[in-house]
Amino acid sequence: MQKELEMKLHEEFYKNVYILTLWYPPSEAFAEVFKKDMFVKKNKVGSQQAIYYLLEILDKSILKQKIKTWPIYNRCSEFEFRKEILKYINEINTIYEDADIPTITKSQLISPGGFKFIKFMFKLSRFILYLHLQRNHSIYPNLTLPLKVSKKESVTKQNIYRMSNVANAINKTTYGLINNFEKIHEVVLKESKILLLEISYMNDIIEEYRTKLEVLRQKALDIHEETIASEELLKKLRFLKLIKEKFIQCQLLCSYLKDPLKLKYDKQHNLLNTIQITDDTLDLIELLKNVIVVSDRKYLEVNPVTSDNLRMEVHRFTKLNNRLGDMLEDVKSIYKEALELSEKLQKEFIESQIYIENLKKL
Repeated sequence: MQKELEMKLHEEFYKNVYILTLWYPPSEAFAEVFKKDMFVKKNKVGSQQAIYYLLEILDKSILKQKIKTWPIYNRCSEFEFRKEILKYINEINTIYEDADIPTITKSQLISPGGFKFIKFMFKLSRFILYLHLQRNHSIYPNLTLPLKVSKKESVTKQNIYRMSNVANAINKTTYGLINNFEKIHEVVLKESKILLLEISYMNDIIEEYRTKLEVLRQKALDIHEETIASEELLKKLRFLKLIKEKFIQCQLLCSYLKDPLKLKYDKQHNLLNTIQITDDTLDLIELLKNVIVVSDRKYLEVNPVTSDNLRMEVHRFTKLNNRLGDMLEDVKSIYKEALELSEKLQKEFIESQIYIENLKKL
C-alpha cells in the first residue's frame, strides 16, 4: 500500500514541477536531470537542482542570501548547502501558514530517496505551485483553498463559501458553453445533411461521366484498331504495287533478250536528227556509227581552250566552292536546329501520350 502511495507521490511531484516549468523556464543543468520518476533511485544531483529551482520560484530576491553556497563546487560547500536548505525550509514553514512542508534530516539530503524524501519533494512542489496560483489571479481568481485546514470555524466557512461561488461560476460558464455547443451542433448537423445530399448528387454525376468516359474510351480503342488495320492494308497495297512495277520491268528486259540489237524506237525522243530510221525498229550497230559521226562533228565545233579560259574557270569554280562551303555550314546549322526541334517534339509527344494514358485511366 505504501509502495503505491510512494509511486503516486512521484507522479504528482513530476506533474507539479512540469506545470511550473511552463511558467518558469528551468536552467540547463536542471533540465538535464528533470524527468519522470527521477527519485525512484537515489539522485543527489537531481535533488539539489530540483530544491534550488523550487526555492528560486518562491523568492528569487532573497535566495542568494539564504543559500550562499550555490552553486556547489566541493564537499565543503555541499555540507554547507544542506545546512542552509534545512534552515530555510524551517523558516518557510514559520513564515507561510499553508506551507506544511515536512522536515527531513541531513542524511536524507546526502542520500535522497525513499518514501519520506519524495513526500518532502511533493509537498514542497505543491506549496510552490499553490503560491504561483495565488500570485496569478488571471488564471482563475479565488480557485485555491488553503493547503492546511484552519482551526477557526469562521475561516473554514468563508473558504467553503468562496469555493461555492467559484463552483457556481464554473457551472454557469459550463452550461453556457453546453448551450452554445448544442446550437452550433444543430446548425452544423443541418449543414452536414445538405452537404451529404450535395455529395450524393455529385457522386451520381461523377458516375454518369465515368460511364460516358468508358464509352468514349471503348470507341477510341475501336478507332485505334481500325486505324491499325487500315495502315496494314495500305502497306500490303503498296507492296503489291511495287511487285507490279518490278514485273513490268522484268517483261521489258525479257523482250530485249529476244533480239538484243533491235530495240523499239521512240520518234518523239530523237536525240540524233541525222539518224535515218526506216521503220520503228532501232538498229544498235547503225546507231553507234551515227553517234561516232555526230561526236566528231561536235568536237570540231568546240573552240580551243586557252590559259585565260582555264584561269577564269578556276576562279569561277573557286567561288562556287566557297558558296558550297557556306551552304554546308548553313545546312549543319539547320540540321542542329532540326535535331533540337525533333527532341522538343519527342518530349511533347511523350507528355501528350502520358496525358492520354491518364485520361484513359479516368
